[in-house]
Amino acid sequence: MRRFLVDNQLPAALARWIEARGGAATHVLDLQLAQARDEIIWERAARDGAALVSKDEDFARLTLLRPEPVAVVSPRIFRRGLPVTCYECLVVPEVNPRS
Repeated sequence: MRRFLVDNQLPAALARWIEARGGAATHVLDLQLAQARDEIIWERAARDGAALVSKDEDFARLTLLRPEPVAVVSPRIFRRGLPVTCYECLVVPEVNPRS
């Protein structure tokens, strides 16, 4: 089962929503990481084997800079040029982005 770590700028309810659909999710508030630097959150996701759910573009940059393989999922998608929040896209089969 895919694990998710939900970043601070997304609601804690998203972690509960993922869990209600059979996923495993934790919000950074539950880990007392709400004020943590991005690198600390990244390291926690790596340690827990979790995909990081965030709207923060800095995490996309960290995928290039950090040695730990952490998947980053952004719940924003675009449809017909308009931004649409999409949480259904989070519950996907496990994918190894580095294979």
